[in-house]
Amino acid sequence: STYAADNLVLDGGTFQDTGPAANTNRLFTVTANGGAMDASSTTNGAVNFTNTSALAITGAGTRTLTLTGTSTGTSTLSPLVGDGTDGNGGTTAVAKTGTCVWALANANTDTGGTTVSDGTLLAFDTGPGNALIDDWMLKKTGEPVDRDGARARSGKVDEAAVARLLGNPYF
Repeated sequence: STYAADNLVLDGGTFQDTGPAANTNRLFTVTANGGAMDASSTTNGAVNFTNTSALAITGAGTRTLTLTGTSTGTSTLSPLVGDGTDGNGGTTAVAKTGTCVWALANANTDTGGTTVSDGTLLAFDTGPGNALIDDWMLKKTGEPVDRDGARARSGKVDEAAVARLLGNPYF
């Protein structure tokens, strides 16, 4: 089948990759029942969705796209994750579970929130929202961007600062 989103529909189910490392330009649809992408390669390879077009997000209500798995390779989700795309509205939340690493590689527009309960979720320098980071990088390092999120990955989470920010009603 083609890479079109309607050829792979997550309607509460899970797409599980258990083979060797793989790259695909396939898009997929996430319905109001949500769904999961599971990178659990028996060879610890990553699965990389390379198409940067938007996922199809269908049905009314809130849905959750779960990124999970056990592979030790870093899997990548490049398609744009947004809210409802079929006129029915609804928000999309992203949940990260499982011990693997997933990277979000687009300027996603979903508004349902992001939860990381296990493993690692990478999201870095992926769009115009990072203009402040890019400006800081240029001024402090002479580099125009944080290439591959290298500087971001080298840091440590300041739990006190995060707690203060999360105490603000905006967040």
